[in-house]
Amino acid sequence: RGGAGDGPAAGVLGEAASGPERAVALLRHLADAYRSLSLFRCQEAIDAFERLPQAHFKSGWVLSQVGRAHYEMVRYSDALRAFKKAHDVEPHRLAGMELHSTILWHLKREVDLCHLAKRAVEPDRASRLPEITRGG
Repeated sequence: RGGAGDGPAAGVLGEAASGPERAVALLRHLADAYRSLSLFRCQEAIDAFERLPQAHFKSGWVLSQVGRAHYEMVRYSDALRAFKKAHDVEPHRLAGMELHSTILWHLKREVDLCHLAKRAVEPDRASRLPEITRGG
C-alpha cells in the first residue's frame, strides 16, 4: 500500500481538482468501497479502501470497515489487526466493538476479551455494549 497520493484514487483526489470535486470524489470512493462490503465482496472492498490516500485509510471508520471485511472472510487475525489499529487511532470508538469481541472469542483470546469489555464500559456505565461485548 502506498502513501498519501498513491494509487488510482490519488488521480481523482489529486491537487488538480478543486476542494468540492475532491470531496465528492472521496465520498464516491468511500461509497463504492462500502457498497462492495455490503454486497459481501469483501476483497474488492479491502482493495478499494487500501487505494485511499493514507490520511483517509488510517481513520477509525475505514480501519473498522477493513476489519469487518476480513471478519466476513474468516481472516480473524487480519481483522483483529485492523480493529486494533482503529482503536489506536480512535480510542473512544465503540462502533465495531461487537465484531472485535467476536473475533477475540473465535481466537480464544479471553484476557483480551475481558480488557475489551472493560474498555467498553468506561465511556458510559449505563450502556448495554459491555454486556453485548461479553456475549450476554
